[in-house]
Amino acid sequence: MKNIYCVAVLLISLLTTAMVSAQAEPETQAAASPAVKTFALPDSVPQLQQLADKAYSQKQTRAYIKILEQLHQLRPLDTEYMYRLALAYSLVDNKREAYDLMLLLQQQGAAYDFNTSDDSKNIRGTEVYEYINDLMVEASTPAGVAENVLTLSKDIVLPEGIDWDPINNTFLIGTISDGKVLRVSEDGKYSTLFQADAGNGMWSIFDIKVDQQRKIFWVSSAALSMFKNYKPGDYGRSALFKFDLQSGKLLERFPMALDGNPHSFANMALAEDGSVYIADSQTPVIYILKPGDKSPKLFATFPKLLSIRSLVLNKENTYLYISDYSKGLFLLNLELGQVRQPIMSDTLNTSGIDGMYQWNNSLVIIQNGFKPNRVMRLQLDDAGVEITEVAALAVAQPVFDNPNFGVLRGDWLYYFANSHWGSLDRSGRASRPVSIVRTGVAKAPNVINPDLDTLMEKLQKHKQTKLSEQL
Repeated sequence: MKNIYCVAVLLISLLTTAMVSAQAEPETQAAASPAVKTFALPDSVPQLQQLADKAYSQKQTRAYIKILEQLHQLRPLDTEYMYRLALAYSLVDNKREAYDLMLLLQQQGAAYDFNTSDDSKNIRGTEVYEYINDLMVEASTPAGVAENVLTLSKDIVLPEGIDWDPINNTFLIGTISDGKVLRVSEDGKYSTLFQADAGNGMWSIFDIKVDQQRKIFWVSSAALSMFKNYKPGDYGRSALFKFDLQSGKLLERFPMALDGNPHSFANMALAEDGSVYIADSQTPVIYILKPGDKSPKLFATFPKLLSIRSLVLNKENTYLYISDYSKGLFLLNLELGQVRQPIMSDTLNTSGIDGMYQWNNSLVIIQNGFKPNRVMRLQLDDAGVEITEVAALAVAQPVFDNPNFGVLRGDWLYYFANSHWGSLDRSGRASRPVSIVRTGVAKAPNVINPDLDTLMEKLQKHKQTKLSEQL
């Protein structure tokens, strides 16, 4: 973060004369703005969002900035808060802080056009602003490949879990809406293997994991209000289900013991010994079901995490990689029980990850909580604790609309290109079907973050181009 700040300050100080007077904070400007009374801010993000909206609507700009700074501190990877905060700094003509955030967004690969907001008027008109903003506009240009494989039937609503069945050469897909386990061939034909009902105790399906070695597959299920047969009395209940891979027959059910707390079993990871790690999306907790256990047991708690999405084990089963939707990527040392963030560049934003998968010594991630939506490959070092290289596999594809989960088959990631979340009508019907696309994970150039000299060189070329256009 410090390096980014230094780059921003140098660029601004070297290339904008307008910046000098703006940063002096003249007394006349300070006198025109009444001092903001000191007030304690909550640590609740929803409350802060409400306060920010209220302060903005009432034109309490200084308070608005303080609230957004608090939100940015609590959620430093949230690009929307960075964008709003940069615009807030613009309202008080604080170019330095605004450009700092713009540069951070740009280096992270975010796609925003500050020209679309009237709030950016005070920071426009400089070479720095035009250069960085143009780069962020370019970031919304589609890159990479998302090749269409098949379009699911419109009857398949809210598909979430997906894996590949190598015995029957079909996708196994689970749905949130009606708790169905489906076999889907690559021509789009499908059949229902299993459906939730009061007798089997299944609800919405979150994840499916195939254990090819043992010829079984696992299904995680939880009672959600989106489930069409949802009953309020089932709130917070979860279970794992084990199926025979060949026949699709249910073999065993493993309910989460009732402990007075709500649970929502979601994404899973399979260990070599047959153990299943399960993320609880209601609370930042991971459970484990070992061979012979009758119910999942508490494995690890993470008080500082908010919403665990994907779990990935390394090949040696010594590290468990964890994606938290708001806080980014973490790794858990299974031998020591220690959790930490991997070593990585300040310019790598790992928030908004839904699906995450292992390919060779890399993590392949699907980011739908990042603008633009993208699929990335993160190369790990031999120890598995540092992200050494980053490659953009598919970015801002026209078919993307919250891509979420998929499955790796060889050097290809097959995944849902769009999601029904937030797009169903009141009767629970989808306006458009979900498409499955594939993206190659092997051949993609690494993303290189330009250093100061490179940025200066590009900016000078940008200035010369602009001058030529004016002449």
